[in-house]
Amino acid sequence: MHSRTAVFLDLFGTLLEDHGILDRLKEIKFKPGVWHAIKQLEQAHYLVFLSACRAGVPLPDSKYQQALRAHVCAVLAEHGIPPASIHFIVPPGQPGDAIQPLAPEIIMAAAREHHLDLRHSAIVGDLMCDVQIGHQLGMRTVLICSPEDAPGFEDQDWCEPHHVVATLLEAVECLRNPRHATQHG
Repeated sequence: MHSRTAVFLDLFGTLLEDHGILDRLKEIKFKPGVWHAIKQLEQAHYLVFLSACRAGVPLPDSKYQQALRAHVCAVLAEHGIPPASIHFIVPPGQPGDAIQPLAPEIIMAAAREHHLDLRHSAIVGDLMCDVQIGHQLGMRTVLICSPEDAPGFEDQDWCEPHHVVATLLEAVECLRNPRHATQHG
């Protein structure tokens, strides 16, 4: 069996406009261009993995996680994206534990299960820990960072991402056309 490529995304701060804890699912606001970006990833034959948890925030209970996944899948379907094209990942831990949404062990487990080539896969996120994990696993890294969407703190442990962009759509362009992408630095 041949290896496949994937993109790992953190839902909060990468696909969603709000960095806060969202307990009212109907009020979730997706960022502009998200649907087009996901469709482009599909067309480029990337498997898309979504973590629906927030870094440093207690792991929600399974009922909330299921409701959030169902809501995201319903919105995906409304925009012509088959819900089966998104793979949801859940970090290890118990409800209430502070977690890392895109933990290395989760990405490695997904790589084994789906026969992924992590050297040609990517992690796209809005936090420096996402970039650090990507580098640790030998993946391409894209940091989404925009003035109107800054999480309100500065990363003390800067690790140079392969690309720094303002939107998910720009991140996908970097992944699809790496030679034409503008790299940070």
